[in-house]
Amino acid sequence: AVCDTYSAMVKPRPYRPKGQATHTQLALREIFSDQGTTVDSGFAALLIKTIGVLPPGSIVRLKCGEVAIVRDTVTSLTQARVWTLYDRTQMPVLEPVPRDTSNPGHEIVGMAYYSECRSAHLVIKSLWLKGK
Repeated sequence: AVCDTYSAMVKPRPYRPKGQATHTQLALREIFSDQGTTVDSGFAALLIKTIGVLPPGSIVRLKCGEVAIVRDTVTSLTQARVWTLYDRTQMPVLEPVPRDTSNPGHEIVGMAYYSECRSAHLVIKSLWLKGK
């Protein structure tokens, strides 16, 4: 039930503003705050521990102006490895570049919606098909 709740929150829905999904971090925060009331505490903690603070597939904005995607489970925002989808001029990249968010300029400063990154779907697909 907790996983179904999370899944429903992060998928676009027509009744939300602009049909957008809830950002993954906000969904996890809401599940965490509801634990013990509408959500079982043990299952909420297990979900957050399993998928991390930024689940794979989360799209983030970096301090340098790039937009990147999370490929692996992230347990700390300052130690995440992400891959660029858009460069500083907001042009899609042909080949994703790994970025370390512990480096100055590559810190995560916000989230982005997948609907804003549709032109990068081929880059996202190629990133997921590659081995680590």
